[in-house]
Amino acid sequence: MYFEAANQPIAIAVEQVTDDEFSALEAALQAAEQVQTLKQAGKGAEAANSKRRQPASFQNAAAPSLPPLSYAEGKITYVYTPLEVDYHCCQLAASGVAAVGFDIEWRVTYETGKVPRNTALIQLCFARPGRGYECLLLHIAHSGLTPALRAVLTSQALLKVGVGISGDAQKLMRDFGQDCNGLVDLSEDANARLCGVGSTRCPQKWSLAGLVEELLKARLEKHNGLRCSNWEVKPLSPAQQEYAALDAFASLRVHQVLQTMPVLTVAPLPAPVLPIPQASDVQRLSVPAEAALKPLQPAKLAVYKLFFEQGLAASQIAQARHVSGRHRGGLPGRCDRRRLRLPLASAGRQPGRPH
Repeated sequence: MYFEAANQPIAIAVEQVTDDEFSALEAALQAAEQVQTLKQAGKGAEAANSKRRQPASFQNAAAPSLPPLSYAEGKITYVYTPLEVDYHCCQLAASGVAAVGFDIEWRVTYETGKVPRNTALIQLCFARPGRGYECLLLHIAHSGLTPALRAVLTSQALLKVGVGISGDAQKLMRDFGQDCNGLVDLSEDANARLCGVGSTRCPQKWSLAGLVEELLKARLEKHNGLRCSNWEVKPLSPAQQEYAALDAFASLRVHQVLQTMPVLTVAPLPAPVLPIPQASDVQRLSVPAEAALKPLQPAKLAVYKLFFEQGLAASQIAQARHVSGRHRGGLPGRCDRRRLRLPLASAGRQPGRPH
């Protein structure tokens, strides 16, 4: 084969390739392409795994042998209009219920730097004698905070119980400027009743699932898909309603069990034992002062007389005594210095003892 470069012919030898060699070369290229594809797939999986993982608290760590906590026999009342919310809150306030299991839900966006969404749902679970448990699901994303609901939230007489309930109250304050009173943190209450004199337990930060396992001998199932679902959609699905009611019910049941347990007092620390000094080990020192002036040196006596008897200023004394500028700073102290004889007397000093 010949090519022309700069009008000069160039001869290039071309090697002939057989069919078998060509097939082997093609197979090698296909294998290399497959390896490259697998590498890219591995990088994609690694990138997917490096994305934000859900917190460990989202996972159900309770012992699988425990039965799941169920709200199958409880009543769920789901409302989303202002009129319905006001009606049921008035009924609750008039029922004389002492405590409600309290929880809130909002839509989680997982967008960095974006302001969290406002609270969408408030759950209030309570029990009335002879009527069982009832959970109010108040869809405030559509009803807003009605006057009766605000009265329930600010009531000191109606206890709201939950784990980390102060955080829920702070969110309601940020979202709507709404105060919440009568809050009981179940984690703190559990520590007060499970830790103390005669107990080997140490205070800890309890989760709701941990308290359900410890006190109710059941496991609180957390379905991640429901927990992070859209709580603003209307109406909520039956699965969302059951999930929301179960959380508030669990808080109320834990509170009921804790109320049957005494508050354990913390053992006081022993008072430190300090040695009481004996009278023989105490030396009483008196430091009497003499009223008489100690005789001054002639130069200082002259300055004293110029200042107190003749009333000369420090600059005048310096000029009269021919004091240079760098020594004039000490004249006021010299003029007003009175030395008293202050001998140190020790009574009851024993020979050989330090003093």
